[in-house]
Amino acid sequence: MRKRCLLIIDVQTALTSQYPVDENKMIEHIRKLIRVCHNQHLEIVYVRHHDEELILNSDGWQIDSRITPRQDDKIFEKEYNSAFKNTNLDAYLKSQGIQDLIIVGMQSEYCIDTSIKVAFELGYRVIVPKDATTTFDNDIISGKVLKQYLEEKIWKNRFAQVIEVDTLLMMIESKLDFKFSYGKTSFKDAALIRQAVFVEEQGFEKEFDKLDNTAYHLVIYKDEQPIAVGRMYFKDKTTMILGRIAAIKEYRGQKLGSKVVTALENKARELGCLETELSAQQQAQKFYEKLGYKPDGDMYYDEWCPHVTMKKIL
Repeated sequence: MRKRCLLIIDVQTALTSQYPVDENKMIEHIRKLIRVCHNQHLEIVYVRHHDEELILNSDGWQIDSRITPRQDDKIFEKEYNSAFKNTNLDAYLKSQGIQDLIIVGMQSEYCIDTSIKVAFELGYRVIVPKDATTTFDNDIISGKVLKQYLEEKIWKNRFAQVIEVDTLLMMIESKLDFKFSYGKTSFKDAALIRQAVFVEEQGFEKEFDKLDNTAYHLVIYKDEQPIAVGRMYFKDKTTMILGRIAAIKEYRGQKLGSKVVTALENKARELGCLETELSAQQQAQKFYEKLGYKPDGDMYYDEWCPHVTMKKIL
């Protein structure tokens, strides 16, 4: 299992008191991450900035009291945008065997952006939870749009894995990796599982279709081995169709199916959907009912297998 560290950058009183965009949401998400990381015995590191505005040892320089470090959490002091410049942070993380950095904090376009890119160049796999960084409105662009632009157009799939907070919490607690891709850009692992389960085990002949080209694909990994899969695509602007949910034989009975569904639902919410729909094999109907899905319409056959359409309001 890759070793992870939660890196909290510049969440200091002088900054949070100036009402940055969605500040309460950021703090709430960081608090959740802190709690889960402590429970799972993951390293938590704080980085604190000082300059002419954040004066060393002043009240404003202090870390926000809502996320006060524990005695065993490390704190590094910095004077530059990068959390790594002249701080010895990289040497410390490597001494602890850290491979993955979960980066949160302020400000999105300055210290967060710089630190993400430097961490990437240093060889860390960077994970950025959505809405766990923030910044301020300015004369040209709103802070909300700026943050969204950085998450979706700059960091995502270039320098970092950008992921919903609830899905990341599930990753940490389960000690698994969840990776989304769109279309067939990173389709190999998803295809391998679907071939093994739906074609070789269950005997479906038409497993792969043109919808794969415009679907979001999720693969769950354990120790870098792909073990479960699911996909989803838009039915309309507010409805996502889930499907191709499967786990390899050796890992069944470990609630991977429910993890796949939950992660897909989290992604669907992020994309603005209000409802999810799926075509359940009849033998899996009760499984989906436990996850909140309700049958909609009569039973029908997909190839040789009886199915039922099921829906859920998100």
